[in-house]
Amino acid sequence: MSTQIVVLAESPVLHDLSPAFADLEEGRALYPPLMQYAVCVAARIYGSQRLALTELGSGDLWRRFCDAYQRGSRDIRPMPLKPPSAKQQDDFVARLTAYPGVLAGLSERFTEVAVHQARYQGNFAPGITPDYAKPDPRHVVMGDGMYLRPLSGVHWQTDKKTGEQTLVGSRAAERPRIQKRLTDPRRDKKKALGVNHVTLSTSTPSGWIMLAAEQSFTFEGDEAELLISRVHDLLGTGLHTVVWDRVLRSVHAQRLMAERGILLVTKPVARSSKSVKSDGVTAPVLKRQRALDDFECGRPLPLGTSVFRTSGNKPAEVVRTSYFMYGTLTGGCLHELWVDGGAIFDVALDSTTWWLVKVARATIVHAVPVTDAAGGPFVVQCEWRLPCSRAAGGGHLFNMAWVADPSAHGRPKRGVDQALYDVRPFTRHDQELFKKVHGMRNHTESYHSWLKRTLGDHGRAMRNDVSGQFLDHLCIGTLANTLTYVNHERLIARSLQSR
Repeated sequence: MSTQIVVLAESPVLHDLSPAFADLEEGRALYPPLMQYAVCVAARIYGSQRLALTELGSGDLWRRFCDAYQRGSRDIRPMPLKPPSAKQQDDFVARLTAYPGVLAGLSERFTEVAVHQARYQGNFAPGITPDYAKPDPRHVVMGDGMYLRPLSGVHWQTDKKTGEQTLVGSRAAERPRIQKRLTDPRRDKKKALGVNHVTLSTSTPSGWIMLAAEQSFTFEGDEAELLISRVHDLLGTGLHTVVWDRVLRSVHAQRLMAERGILLVTKPVARSSKSVKSDGVTAPVLKRQRALDDFECGRPLPLGTSVFRTSGNKPAEVVRTSYFMYGTLTGGCLHELWVDGGAIFDVALDSTTWWLVKVARATIVHAVPVTDAAGGPFVVQCEWRLPCSRAAGGGHLFNMAWVADPSAHGRPKRGVDQALYDVRPFTRHDQELFKKVHGMRNHTESYHSWLKRTLGDHGRAMRNDVSGQFLDHLCIGTLANTLTYVNHERLIARSLQSR
């Protein structure tokens, strides 16, 4: 742990943040603001501010910390002889979170530094045309939200009938320790208590790089789009793909592709039970066990029912997917094509059940953007291959132009556009590729798990103030990015030595 503190104090990941603290400089202050921020980061190494200050004050660690800080900052001023007190640190955090614009400026500067680091480590190289059918991990970002429980479990509970509020979890007669602001989880269809911290990151061979973070108090999807846009403004065409959970849906996929040329990879949202169709030729209510049995035996599934393998020993997942007719493919033989769960299927009428069943799935060959010098809509030219034993080479090739609509607020009501609204270069039906790309979300989930461990054994927020909690989030990101940077430099050094 002491090694991490010394490495942190010298790291350019820390010192590149210094412009964000300019407004906190107060003449010849005993402790430079950036140094006190580094102490906040050190608190995340030890799990608490108290333990960090104790360790910094023992042995020669503070001297080594100051020496490393001077090497990184090139600050020749005499350094303090001992670490700040707990009160000095608390006062610093209070000033940083209360001073207008400083915390927001730190967040923006953090993203700028992280993007620069990601590029330095080989991600997001400019000038590379994406093939959305084969996402390159170096051009992918992953995002997720994480609810951080309040420092105290004390909260107000509202009686649904009377509207009366009751304080829960406190025995204090006066001034209970209660967090004033919490995320309303209802729009995300959750019941969590706390603040939703949203993180956007990328993965490198040397480890995670947290690119941006924000707190969401209403709907995670709004903050997700905000973070993606902020990072894309810095990366431009270097950002090709974003991976998220079902918080981001088709309407987000349309906007991201149309406005920024970014492919959204997420699992399909199941149809509402209220929208079950009864058109006489499909089986939208095929029972789960029957669907699993048909899937395992290789029998074709009807439109509207999809089965996906899951990781580990978990049972396969049955999803009631949306389906729409796409059109007819001709070329020596006739194929009726439907879009089901974002994928394109050849269907046939089952002679026993009289259901339309999916007999073959088209696979993507390539999907590349078509530039338009006139400034027209963003177009992705897709080439597909439909297996067919009667076709030359064992399949038919056909093209499709995906023109995303940034103004789309929902699915078109009629025509082929209904199907095109769902089509993606690859979907969950492409199970191996989808698992490889969508599985990159595991990096963010692992990051959030590690983040909670840095907050101590209880995994709660370390501060009652939500701005202070966001500061801790940035501190954890600074620590993660520093460790990744150090790992990268070590890999380079080893590579040079082995030559």
